[in-house]
Amino acid sequence: SYSMEHFRWGKPMGRKRRPIKVYPNSFEDESVENMGPEL
Repeated sequence: SYSMEHFRWGKPMGRKRRPIKVYPNSFEDESVENMGPEL
């Protein structure tokens, strides 16, 4: 799960990491489980 998310959002979010605030309703749940340890 983590490796897949990291590969998908690792590139676009690695630099921006801002879109998470644009639509937290959709990423909040995934961000906490998948990107939780990264953030």
